[in-house]
Amino acid sequence: MATKHSGHGIIRLLSHRVTSIPRMTILSIVLLICSLLNMIALKNENLRYVDSQLKPYADNFMVDALARGKNLDASDMSIIFGLEDVSDMDVVGMCRSRGFEHRIEIRKYVWDMLTTEEKEMLVYHEMAHCLLKRNHCNKKIRNVPVSIMSSMMIDYSVYKLNRDKYVNELFDKNAKCK
Repeated sequence: MATKHSGHGIIRLLSHRVTSIPRMTILSIVLLICSLLNMIALKNENLRYVDSQLKPYADNFMVDALARGKNLDASDMSIIFGLEDVSDMDVVGMCRSRGFEHRIEIRKYVWDMLTTEEKEMLVYHEMAHCLLKRNHCNKKIRNVPVSIMSSMMIDYSVYKLNRDKYVNELFDKNAKCK
């Protein structure tokens, strides 16, 4: 014979059990759940995000790195348009690091004026700061920068003709400017 339950007995049973648990245990459980939710939220902030206009250049950087024997982890890197908080208008891109998290910011209005080669140089330059720990290299030969890590942009036509040389230098652990 089947009996019909309204469900109220289950609620009474649960409320009886909850009231029999010491209040400190309930508080500890609530604090543990809040801590876990906070950890999940912080982890989600570290997920890699690359603006769709910047992504092809970031992807090419990773391919070029792998082709030169560098298997880099960029899982905690974001590349976005930003720099609104930087008043020096000569700053076009910046790598900001906090622990293992890296965020590259690029000025959008400058980006829109760059050639394809200049866009690549800018993203490669900033990614090299973040992932390769490269500093600026302002060495020149015949008044031409020898590295993408120059603080001044290389003329796009010079870069285009010498791209392999510049990219090889960027990933070379024995580069003269390190």
